[in-house]
Amino acid sequence: MNNQETKNRIKLNDKYLKLQSETATKDFRAELRLSQPQFCLAFAIPLSTLRHWEAGSPRLKGAALGYIKALMMLHEKGLLEEFKERLK
Repeated sequence: MNNQETKNRIKLNDKYLKLQSETATKDFRAELRLSQPQFCLAFAIPLSTLRHWEAGSPRLKGAALGYIKALMMLHEKGLLEEFKERLK
């Protein structure tokens, strides 16, 4: 792994650590500039589930945590624009 890859991995890992906070999902959705219904439609998440996540109960773990991490990685690489375009 070269120096740039290491820097990118550290940057992404710092962002993933934020997923432990209660506002992580809400902050990520806001960064994407999507409403709750838009976010749910784009990424096949039930609205009630997203509302629970954004309220901090329960905290993200397991598959849900992995899914949001994957979405964050795709966003970092600019690969979520296609999903956002579908919502227009």
